[in-house]
Amino acid sequence: MPLHTLKLKGDIPGTIAGMRMFCTLPCGAPGNLHSECKIQRAACQTLADLAFERLHSAKIADEGGIESIVAAMRGHKPDRDVQLQALRALGNLAVHGNECQDLIAGHGGIESVVEALRVHACDSAVQLQGLRALGNLAYSHAANSVKIAAAGGIPAALQAMAAHVEDDGVTFQGCCSLVNLTANNEDNKAAITVAGGVAAVMLCFDRHSQQHPKVAASACRCLSNLGYSDTARDAIVAAGGAERVVFAMRHHKAEKDLQTSACGVLSNLAHTNDGYLAHIKATGAAHRAIRIADQGAVKRTILAMETFPDDAEIQVRASWVLQKLAKADENRVKIAKDGGIEALLNAMRKHRSNFEVQIKAVFALRNLAESSFNQAKITAAGGIELILAAMDRPGANYQMHEVSCLALHSLVNGREMAVKRLKRAGAMDRIKRLCDSAPTEELARFSRQLVQVLEATGDETGHGRDKNSLSPERATTKKKTEKGKPKTKSKAKGV
Repeated sequence: MPLHTLKLKGDIPGTIAGMRMFCTLPCGAPGNLHSECKIQRAACQTLADLAFERLHSAKIADEGGIESIVAAMRGHKPDRDVQLQALRALGNLAVHGNECQDLIAGHGGIESVVEALRVHACDSAVQLQGLRALGNLAYSHAANSVKIAAAGGIPAALQAMAAHVEDDGVTFQGCCSLVNLTANNEDNKAAITVAGGVAAVMLCFDRHSQQHPKVAASACRCLSNLGYSDTARDAIVAAGGAERVVFAMRHHKAEKDLQTSACGVLSNLAHTNDGYLAHIKATGAAHRAIRIADQGAVKRTILAMETFPDDAEIQVRASWVLQKLAKADENRVKIAKDGGIEALLNAMRKHRSNFEVQIKAVFALRNLAESSFNQAKITAAGGIELILAAMDRPGANYQMHEVSCLALHSLVNGREMAVKRLKRAGAMDRIKRLCDSAPTEELARFSRQLVQVLEATGDETGHGRDKNSLSPERATTKKKTEKGKPKTKSKAKGV
């Protein structure tokens, strides 16, 4: 039976047996090598086609097909078609989980894939399938990510992306492979950055973000992983990374995957920690979040929330972008003027039962409430009631309670009408219960601070202290004010 007809009958054992039999033929006889190449090529193609199905992939692995595919690659390195079909087969097999990934790596498949990329560097089809195989082998597999790097897979991938930058398929698979190689692997992130990975991804944006949203989305995920430190994030923003992400968002407003990935990378690029904030305070350097906002990230993020109101993941990621950007004083009013407060509150209303949406939105509101301009806006739009409701949702934990107390404290401190509104919503008893049962010192402290503010102001419901009855803290403050010292507003630290 001709070997190329075996796939029609699904004869996996026969196909693999044929590969083994014909690879043992002596190559000295005229025509033997050519015939063997044709047989190995047809067999690899058969297995590649069958490996799309999980049941078939398991059968191929059980029958020793992976070992035979790798042997064909080793025995026919110069043959482009053998390499192409073998790469297809390995890429399809690796999709189906750790067992196939382990077998491919154990039989030397990673090294054979990298070698195929090197030998056939000018062939875009081989490069595409080779990058896909590397990406699938690295997917959720920490050990394979290390092996790929050790085998030279990182420079091979970057060279493929540079040599075939106009090919959207190669650049897409290249970005995907870099994403998987950098997932939870700090060494690979550093190695890719040093080898010029950021510049390679920027080039993908420049060539394909306008016409190919799938490439742009993959490039976003890659940049997000490469922004693994403040130094790396500064470098990406300085190289125009945020600007390119915003450009892609502008050109593909209706592409959900692109908008989701873009919000993910913007939130990572805008991330700052206490060390970074201390650095810019000491040096006077520009806040990275301000530069990102100036490049249009605020408007695009809010538009993504408005375009996909039912998509919880976009609401979560976009809320996180606004939370990070709102750490910079200059961005808080900008976010409010562009409709960010309404977008966050609408997300909370739309996704009342989604804990991640609720807590990310409250975090963002907490930072936005640092601005006096925003405090009245959040309160008037129903923010106090929504934050209280978020605290009572099933699954609300101490983190939700902490950030909610901080947000409410910022919203009501020094604002008598806001205090009355909070009391009318029944906050006093709830916050007092938190004081009594707080699982962390921070929550106990934050809830006590909020209770003190509530007790210091009475209202028409009779809850709290009478207006003429000041707490010891307010009485002390009043004495200082009467002596000519300005009354200061307590301000909780940004989250």
